Amino acid sequence: MTLRVNSRRILQSSSVWGLGVLAGALALSCSAGAGGGAQSDAPHATGKVAHALTSSVSSVATGKLVLQPGADQSQDALLVSLNPKTNYGTYDRFGAAAWTWNSVAGTQRGLLRFDLSNVPSGAKITKATLSLYGESGAAPRQSSTLSGSNAATLQQVIEPWTASTVTWDTQPKTTTDGQVQLAASSGATQNYTADVTALVQNMQNSGQNYGFMLELAQEQAYRALMFGSSDETNAALRPKLEVEFSQPNARVAAEDVELYFEGPSGLTDEDQTLKACGNVNIGLEAVLPDMEFETPESETDRSSEIRFEVQLGRDGVAIGDPYPAFAGCFPTEEPDPNGDGWLVTGYSCTPAPALLTVMNAQSGHYSAVLTVSGAGISEPPVPSNAIQFTFQSGTLTCPIGTPSGANCFVATAPNNSHPFITNNKFYYTPPPTCPLAGSNYDGANCLVATAPTGTKAFQLNNNLYYTPVPSCPVAGSVFDGAHCYVASAPANTTAFQLNGNLYYTPPPSCPMPGSKYDGANCYVAPTPAGSTPFQYNGNLYYTPQPGHSCPVQGSWYDGANCFVGVPSGASGFSWNNGLYYKPLHGTTCPLAGSWYDGANCFVTKVPAGSSGFAWNNALYYNGLPGTGCPLPGSSYDGANCLVAKAPNGSTAFELNNNLYYTPVPGTTCSLAGSTYDGANCLVASVPPGGHGFVSGNSLYYGKICQ
Repeated sequence: MTLRVNSRRILQSSSVWGLGVLAGALALSCSAGAGGGAQSDAPHATGKVAHALTSSVSSVATGKLVLQPGADQSQDALLVSLNPKTNYGTYDRFGAAAWTWNSVAGTQRGLLRFDLSNVPSGAKITKATLSLYGESGAAPRQSSTLSGSNAATLQQVIEPWTASTVTWDTQPKTTTDGQVQLAASSGATQNYTADVTALVQNMQNSGQNYGFMLELAQEQAYRALMFGSSDETNAALRPKLEVEFSQPNARVAAEDVELYFEGPSGLTDEDQTLKACGNVNIGLEAVLPDMEFETPESETDRSSEIRFEVQLGRDGVAIGDPYPAFAGCFPTEEPDPNGDGWLVTGYSCTPAPALLTVMNAQSGHYSAVLTVSGAGISEPPVPSNAIQFTFQSGTLTCPIGTPSGANCFVATAPNNSHPFITNNKFYYTPPPTCPLAGSNYDGANCLVATAPTGTKAFQLNNNLYYTPVPSCPVAGSVFDGAHCYVASAPANTTAFQLNGNLYYTPPPSCPMPGSKYDGANCYVAPTPAGSTPFQYNGNLYYTPQPGHSCPVQGSWYDGANCFVGVPSGASGFSWNNGLYYKPLHGTTCPLAGSWYDGANCFVTKVPAGSSGFAWNNALYYNGLPGTGCPLPGSSYDGANCLVAKAPNGSTAFELNNNLYYTPVPGTTCSLAGSTYDGANCLVASVPPGGHGFVSGNSLYYGKICQ
């Protein structure tokens, strides 16, 4: 009897059974490695074994998504503080900025979300890369470092939002867990790629994908980090997210596992060793090709049954019951030439994949055994090991670093540096340096000094300057931060300037004994009760008391009324039952150094080249150009106060009357064991089999199964 196998080889012999392809798929809930062998083209000979194993068995299915949506699927928006209730969900820019619009300061932040629904639930994110593409145009529509570093932070959003309705006032909350730092740009249209693996994994684990928020690390005016949005007409400039993932529990068919044998001898195969940690489920899917059997002679007995079964075992002990590998075998017939009906000439067998699973697998040697049996078959085949593998239960360890929950902690980047992973190595940027003596790094730039009050900071030819403190040459005058202050006018006087001189009016005079100035007039006395005050010919009178009495001091009865009188040149009046007279022009000048010039009190002459003025009833003049440079280490160069020259490779600038320069890239790697590679600080390589990631300002990798 001849058995024909629909495989790449056909064996024909009256004494040989041939069993065809068995494709193995091993499914593990942890990563597993696999061994393999080279294809063998050994000739078939009775009693010999020939086999070919051309694939490795994998426990992990992988996939990749590339997302770069356009306006019809837009999920980004700009948040604008100047218009806190306006939605900018269709703006063609995405990014972060701090600027002034019509001299009013404002801040912009960006929201961005991608549709991750095609990432399978429970998948592990092996790599997620966000690509942002720089735009041209007047700042802040393009990136700018006009006032300093435009470094930014990309954070995970933890509250829902809608691109078509979100505003500055309704912006969602974020978390710093796994946040990604974007370094300052080196050009106005620089492109960025950011490793957002940890952020996307957080979204996948929580089942809450609310996207990312981009904001400047320091939201100070005249800084911007801008890119094209999903509404950009040029599709190549839209944000792009590439997500690579794996499914630890997926069944992955081996590409090509072929087994051949001849004769009654048993089959041996090359071992494949798998290793995984934790509770591991092993599944094997066996698939055979269609088979046709031809009988050497016609058979009239149609009751023959042919069974193909797969039995999974560990260390020689069967696990579970055999599983049918074929849906069934059906006889083929042809008319009986003797006229007695139909004859069975063979069988056609239709495969049905055999899926066998071991829950919480133990370490051991596993085998999947294919058996063929059937009534009416004169030479049934012997059992054959179709595929074998060894499973080893490992332990999650940290070859470097220290355990931290399910991960391994490697290091925390020093202050003012940023950790990152590239080429499967842990790095951090060297902290920037401020080499000028006395300058300090403020988190973005190097602060040298604040210009003294009344001076103006500026940079020229990459040198840092401030204008000298103005000079106040008039004796007793002082610089108040804006002008030269001379003196405040005395009470009841008015300060003024005339013809370049500073004056004040003399205090009013009330020469009548007992009278006093009340701020407007000279008050003499109240009118006695029962008397009526009046004035006549400029003099003050009141009607006498009974018995011609005149009780007001200095008044006397003139035969009809009580005469009070007023000083010569003054005029009397009564108001509110009181006796008053208009004050006389004074001649005394109470301010030290001032003198009466016959009309007013002269204080001083304004220095040549300056101009005097009165403000808030005080006397001032504008300061003259000075030569004083009070900041330590600064010196007068004949025009201004030179503070310092910016170091090579940095740029001097002024902001809010402070003197700055951009920091110099550092070369010092302060973490123990880290080394400077000419650009960054190398901490260590990610151990083989590990997946490195950044969380906060620290470097981690997932524990490794060993």
